[in-house]
Amino acid sequence: MLTLKSLQIKGFRSLVDISLPFKNLNILIGKNNAGKSNVLLATKLLLEASARDVAENDFYRNELEQAESIELVGEFIIPLEYLDLCEAKHKPKIQNCIRDNVLTVRRVITKVDGKPKVSPLELRQPENGEYSTPTGIDAAFKQFLPEVIFIEAFKDPSEESKAKSTAVLGKILKQIVEQVSDKINDDVMVAISEAEKKFNRITREGKEFDERPDELKRVESRIKSHIQDIFSGSDVRLKFNLPNVSDLISTATVELKDRGPWTPPDGKGQGFQRVLYVALLQTLADELRDETAAVNRPFILLYEEPEAFLHPALQREVGNIIESISKTNQVVIASHSPLLVTPSRMDSTIILRQELPPNPHKTNLFIPDDNFVEPDDDKQLISLLKLNNSSEFLFADFVLVVEGVSDRYLLESCWHMTREKIGKKFESISIIESGSKDVVPLWIEYLKRMKFPTKGIVDLDFLWNGSGRVLKIEEVGKFCEKFWRLADEANLCEMSDDGKPSLKKGRKDDAFALVVGENCDKELGEWGKRITDELLKRDIWVLSQGEIENYFGLKLTSKGKYVAVGQRIRKGEIEIPNELQALLTWLFA
Repeated sequence: MLTLKSLQIKGFRSLVDISLPFKNLNILIGKNNAGKSNVLLATKLLLEASARDVAENDFYRNELEQAESIELVGEFIIPLEYLDLCEAKHKPKIQNCIRDNVLTVRRVITKVDGKPKVSPLELRQPENGEYSTPTGIDAAFKQFLPEVIFIEAFKDPSEESKAKSTAVLGKILKQIVEQVSDKINDDVMVAISEAEKKFNRITREGKEFDERPDELKRVESRIKSHIQDIFSGSDVRLKFNLPNVSDLISTATVELKDRGPWTPPDGKGQGFQRVLYVALLQTLADELRDETAAVNRPFILLYEEPEAFLHPALQREVGNIIESISKTNQVVIASHSPLLVTPSRMDSTIILRQELPPNPHKTNLFIPDDNFVEPDDDKQLISLLKLNNSSEFLFADFVLVVEGVSDRYLLESCWHMTREKIGKKFESISIIESGSKDVVPLWIEYLKRMKFPTKGIVDLDFLWNGSGRVLKIEEVGKFCEKFWRLADEANLCEMSDDGKPSLKKGRKDDAFALVVGENCDKELGEWGKRITDELLKRDIWVLSQGEIENYFGLKLTSKGKYVAVGQRIRKGEIEIPNELQALLTWLFA
């Protein structure tokens, strides 16, 4: 399979100097304005570009500098059989540029008199590292490089649905119909050959035959007569160029009907048109799956916001279709939909983030660790990537993992009132609830390996019920042993079915008092402080007052009122405790 292995982009919009490793399937995710569309467009410009595709504001610039050129360098994995698609005279020259099945291609865009100038594609010469076009023209190797199918989010649908080979609809239909062209080619060529006899003189075995209708012969005769009146001895004949199968395929289009007359796609709404793209892509995936091993020019599908105008179930279906297409042709999508980012697709994900003010306007990329999940922990990853979590953290600057819904709601309210005060007006925090203190450190580890800046918050009971899975220090064992002994003496605990001690219902605040406060056990308090400090080094904050509700006077019988408290925090009616302000500042430390 011929694929784009990597793409280096310099000086294009927010892509100052960035190198992207590509796979068969590539999912670009990030907030608005993170640079996802820029990557798609840069990929297109590498393979297909003209001066009208580039504007002056496409050159990177900030308050201090502006790029004078755009450089796009792509490394393509080229199985040698694809070279058969180019002319024989060019094949040796191209083959000399390939090392270990990798061909490096470059396009440079400069400014001339203030206007963009697009240079032809160049190939890297392995001997000296220089770039040139050994075939004289870049069209010689464009014959086997991927054709671009670029479905943009906000492209004029009336343009994209036109029956022409350069429009998206035309390109997709061409790819679909080409899969069956061999099956219809012979019959169609016989029909065209018969039609040829009705339009042109036919020469067979050195003899000329004229089976044209008399009316056509008469028209030709009159033209000939008028010409010979002026240029005696001259001759003229009509010649009609009939299409071949590929010409007919390039005219393919579709019409749609929905409780009304048949119309072109641009006569329907955006939602209907997007569903049409889905249907066409599904058909293409089916045809590619059924095709033989014939070597054809590949394509690269660039799809911007494939989820647009589609309900969640159809978004999931689009994800499956795109993944299926990527088994035979490369796919790069830019998405805001967490429904497309499944556990099995995490290693196909590229996270894009734009640097925050006051840093220069530029895009950075982050690649999730391919091996960041142990097989036994797959269920935790699935839980992490469920919609209500991933829709938040996939597009955030920072992630905070908490235990429950009250933690999330109250901390979101505090952040709403605190962000500008602590100088973090532009940053976004995603607060996600894990449902259990046991899961908090695991999710922190996962998210960090996925390149998300992540920290976590746990209740005080994590010291005796969870810290031992994170820390391997002597104090944890001493702390837990003494805590449970004191809890037993105070009749705060009971034995669980698994033979381990657990707190009795409603006695958690009494247990907290053993560790913190004026009447706590001093030795237990010191050990707890040491454990808390060590957890902090691992980006886990332990709430010193026990639980988030305790900071706002919510007791066991009033914990359910956290929503009302959160609303009052947002109105400025409740002051945010110092520890929680310090916690929110710590997130960015």
